Parts: sequence; C-alpha cells; structure tokens
Amino acid sequence: MYEDDHYEDDSGAAAGALILGGILGAVFASTKPEDKQKIANYDRLLLETKHLKEEHSKAIEDAEKYREMMNYLEQNRAKLGDTSGLGFLDVHPAAKSLFNEAFNMFLYGFNRAACVFAIATIENILSLKYGDKMTFYDMVEKAKKDGFISESNKHYLHGLRSDRNSLIHDCRHEISEDESLILMKLTIRVIGSLS
Repeated sequence: MYEDDHYEDDSGAAAGALILGGILGAVFASTKPEDKQKIANYDRLLLETKHLKEEHSKAIEDAEKYREMMNYLEQNRAKLGDTSGLGFLDVHPAAKSLFNEAFNMFLYGFNRAACVFAIATIENILSLKYGDKMTFYDMVEKAKKDGFISESNKHYLHGLRSDRNSLIHDCRHEISEDESLILMKLTIRVIGSLS
C-alpha cells in the first residue's frame, strides 16, 4: 500500500508541477506591452511597404504607357510632314480651329473624325477664298482652275464631297489611317497654297 500511496503522491505532484509550469510559462511567455507595440509597428510598416511597392509598380506602368502614347503621337505627327507654312490659318481663326481639330483627331488615331474635320476645313478655306455663294462643287472646280489643287486632288475632293454624308452616317466602312493621312496631307497642301 505504501507504494501505491507514494505513487499517488508522485502523480499529484507531477500534475501540480505541470500546472505550475504551465502558469509560469504563460506568465513568462506573455507579450509585454512594448513588444506588442513593436509588433504592431512592424505589421504597419509591412503593409505600408507593400502599398508603396504597388504604387511604384503602377507608376512605372503608367510612365511606360505615357511613353508609348507620346511615341505614337510623334510618329503620327511625323507622317503629316511640315506644317509650318500654314500662315493662312493665322488670320482665319475658324479655319484654324477646324484644322486643329482635324490635326488632333489624326494624331490620336480617330480617322473618321479627322476626315470629317479635314473636309470641313477644306470647304471652309475654299469659301474664305471664293466666298460663300459658291457650292462646294464649284469651289473645287475653281480651285483646280486657279492651280490650288491638282486634277487628281479635284477628283478626290469631288468623291469626298459626294460621300461626306455616308462618311458621317455609314459606320460600316472603316476609315483607315492611310485614307485619313491622304486627306490630311491634301488639307495641308490646300492651306499651304493659300498662305
């Protein structure tokens, strides 16, 4: 019996030691307030660093998109050639505004809009030259007779004149960059011939 009692006493002591060890371990292992603050600061810094990395990556991506767009605009600008000899526009603000809209539409790749504004610019310029009593057809004929446009340009303008409503209303036909470029260059030539 003595051995059994001793065994029970050892068992109780072991359980008590285990409980006491657990309590002491919990006391020693509990996080101090200053450590809790350090952990919170560290977590906050990790989140801020992650946020800054995301912002940095987005800024780099945005800068690359900006460079691509500027390169695209410069390439389109170069296609139009020299536009410095367009002094006629300086004294005709309405024509200048129309041309600027056509020019910008071309630069940004809005080919249909560039064509519409280019046609409006040519018609406006010819009406400034010949008066607004003439039809567009008659102004084109007169411009050819006066040497402001070539025979092929005359035919091209007559084609555009007759197709301008479908250019605006019939969106089934895609206007290519080449078509837009031809009309923009013709507009620049017509303006240049009057300057």
